[in-house]
Amino acid sequence: MRRKHSLLLYRMALVAILSALGVVLMLYVKLPYPFASWCEIEISDLTVVVGYVLTGLPGATAIAVVKTLIHLLVMPTHGFGGAPYVGDLAALFSSLLYLLGIFLASHVLHLFRKGFRMRLLGYLLLALFVSIAMTFLNLLFITPSFLAPQYTTCFDSEAVLGVEQTLGSMGFPYSYAIIIFAVYIPFNLLKSALILALYEILFNALFFHLLKNNAVLGELTRSKDVERRILTRGLDFREEEGATMNVHEKEREP
Repeated sequence: MRRKHSLLLYRMALVAILSALGVVLMLYVKLPYPFASWCEIEISDLTVVVGYVLTGLPGATAIAVVKTLIHLLVMPTHGFGGAPYVGDLAALFSSLLYLLGIFLASHVLHLFRKGFRMRLLGYLLLALFVSIAMTFLNLLFITPSFLAPQYTTCFDSEAVLGVEQTLGSMGFPYSYAIIIFAVYIPFNLLKSALILALYEILFNALFFHLLKNNAVLGELTRSKDVERRILTRGLDFREEEGATMNVHEKEREP
């Protein structure tokens, strides 16, 4: 009981730390997207991906919600005078889509248990999934709402015309659908590539050694629920234990 209580406290602490880090990244780490001035690349979803590995799906979902709510309170509006909180809503959708994509890649396709090449394939499919889904959401309501004073959708012809006129004055004299796909598919792919590359470099190359050498975090990562969701090259302890058992069985063979 005491061990479970300690692990719960560590998970809660990790959720709080990663949520705070996510807010900092949302506020201060933004890269301009040169092909569309209203788009900024922010990497706070990195904390959600790491949170999924360390705390599970409920903890990562909490990180996504908490960081969005805090950012919403700190920065309730954006510079284009659109519908309130639409940017934070888009950020929340992005985080949840990462979690859904990771869950499908790890639990349905099992791509994160089959070596480096399959892990890269998992990253590629995850980036495509998030990019296509976010582009569809931008087409459906995010972009019209971002550039209008109220929430609206692509089914509102006046809103679509307003988007075309606004973006046309910014150098995009094309139809609504062409603008959305031409801007957001490469934007979301670039953002996903940056987040997943940072995850692979920072977590798999750096945090991995910390988790392996820290007794408390090692105990956390060895819990059964973590074993089922791990995305790293060396933290699947079931595979390590299975390999050890096979060695022992071979040693007992005549």
